[in-house]
Amino acid sequence: MNKKIIALGLLTASLTAVAQDSQSDISHSFFEVGYGVVDLAGDPNAWHIEANAEITEHFTIGGEWWQLENGGAEWDHYEVNFGYHTGVTDRTDFFTKAHYGREESIRGTDVYGLALGTRSALSDHFELHTELKYNEVDRATRGYYIAEVKGVYKFNQNQGLSFAVQSWDGEGTGLEVGYRFNF
Repeated sequence: MNKKIIALGLLTASLTAVAQDSQSDISHSFFEVGYGVVDLAGDPNAWHIEANAEITEHFTIGGEWWQLENGGAEWDHYEVNFGYHTGVTDRTDFFTKAHYGREESIRGTDVYGLALGTRSALSDHFELHTELKYNEVDRATRGYYIAEVKGVYKFNQNQGLSFAVQSWDGEGTGLEVGYRFNF
């Protein structure tokens, strides 16, 4: 229940972002690389690469890879996704993505799921992203959620620095810092 309340609060906060007069500068075509920790206790560490390309005015295709490292063990996650986005205000977009991929740890398994969230241009140089993602794992008794709030400070139209706060299944708080290139 707490996860649902947190997710609803994150989405509501982003949807109610104050709209400004300037035109939206939200790009759905980007490449991002990042590094972080899944839990502030220090373990596990995570590398992250994501790419997304707008194929029509509202549809995107993309991919994501991340690797968790914990005490010498590695857990790789690969996925491809197909997404849809639409404007909620002149400065905020709602998006959703369906994804399919693979997770490799001790034994490989298929993974699939959905993500939804918002991207808001709070100023010409700052974007706020919220996302709630669910991954269903074939060889597991249940899947897991990832809730994320991310800020992107844009140096210019193409380059920016991202900082994210994440929670995996509502357990612990993780941080990630990254570099984003919009095209």
